[in-house]
Amino acid sequence: MTGKEELFEVLGDIRDRDILEAREERKGRKRRWRAAAACFLLAAAVGAGGLWWGQYGVRTAELEGGGELRFYRSDSAGAEQLALDLDADLRELTAEEIETLFGGLPVEAVGYFDAAGRLFGLEGTLGQVRLVLGGCDAAVEGEERASEVNGVAVTAGYFLTDADSRGERTAIYYAAFSLGETDAYLECAGPEGNSGETRAELAAAVQALTGRGALPLDKIRQ
Repeated sequence: MTGKEELFEVLGDIRDRDILEAREERKGRKRRWRAAAACFLLAAAVGAGGLWWGQYGVRTAELEGGGELRFYRSDSAGAEQLALDLDADLRELTAEEIETLFGGLPVEAVGYFDAAGRLFGLEGTLGQVRLVLGGCDAAVEGEERASEVNGVAVTAGYFLTDADSRGERTAIYYAAFSLGETDAYLECAGPEGNSGETRAELAAAVQALTGRGALPLDKIRQ
C-alpha cells in the first residue's frame, strides 16, 4: 500500500467515524427534543386539567339575597330510600302536617313512622325537587366541599349521565345537609342544556329549606 493509499484509508476512517458521531448526535438531539416536547405536553395537559376542574368543574347558582351555592362535579350520587324497620309504617302526610313542618313550601311527602308512632323521616318532592329527610343514606362519589346557606353547611354537586340514543345527557344536581338532627338530601334533574335552570331550582329549594331551621318531626304522630 502506497503512502497515498494509506492517507486515503485514514481519511476514510475519520470520515466514517465523524458521520457515525454526527448521526448519534442528531439522534440524541431528537431524543432530547422529544422528551422536552413530551414534558411540555404533559404540563399542558395537567394545566388544562386543572383549568377544567378549577374553572369548568365547579358550577354555581346565585342565592336570593346574595351569595352562591357551589356544585362540584362527581362521578355519581344518590340517596337510597329510607330503610324500614319491621314495625315501621308509612302514610301520606296531610296538608296540616306539611304546614307544621314546612310552612307554605310546596311539599308533598309520605311519612315514615316507627313502632311508637313517631315520624322519623319522609320522602317526597319540594316543587320539582326530590326530597328525602331522615334515615337516608346519601352516597356521593367525588369531590365534597361545603357551601354555607342560611348558616347551614351544604355539600352540593352534580353528575352527568351517559348520552342517550340522541346524544343527549341528563345533569343531576344534588345537595346534602343537616337540619338539626335530621339529615336532608335534595336532588333535581334536567337536560344538560338546561343545567342553569336545574341547579337554580335546587338552590332555591335548599335556601328555602335551610331557612326553616330544625324540623319539628316530634309534633307529627301516626
